[in-house]
Parts: sequence; C-alpha cells; structure tokens
Amino acid sequence: MSKKLGGPAASIPRLWHTRSNHYHPTMSKVVNLNQFRKSKARADKRAKADENAVTFGLTKDQKARARKAAETDKKKLDQHKIDDQGSDDPTT
Repeated sequence: MSKKLGGPAASIPRLWHTRSNHYHPTMSKVVNLNQFRKSKARADKRAKADENAVTFGLTKDQKARARKAAETDKKKLDQHKIDDQGSDDPTT
C-alpha cells in the first residue's frame, strides 16, 4: 500500500532531487555575487593589462636585457673594428 500525499505539498513540483546532485531543468544556478563581481574585475584588469602591453611594449626587465645585449654587440663590433692609424687621408 502506498500512501498518497494530500494537501498543498502534493501539488508543488520537486525542484531538488534528494538522492542526486542534479537540479531540475527549470531551476537556475545560484551565483555568489561577490565572486561574480571579483571575477569580472579580474577579467577587466587582465584586458587592461593586455591593452597596455600592446601600447607600451616590453616589460622593464625585457628592456634592460635588450639594452644590455645592444651594448654587448656594440662592444664586440668596436673590438673588431679596423683602424687606419698610418694614413691621414679620410678617403681610404
């Protein structure tokens, strides 16, 4: 014998299944507004950082490395430079 539920509880559809972790298709997902706000702010920061990276180019470290590499290359070229010390004629 099965017992039927009577009263107002019988007419309310079950939105949450107690034996599984599945929502009823008509129920939307609960969103924590603080998490949503923070994730949106993070995404906006990332977008602004990407825009600035395109605008301003390299990071400070990359600029320093490029400057040091250019100085090293210039020194190497200057060391291999051939000087004409014997001649005063600028055309040769």
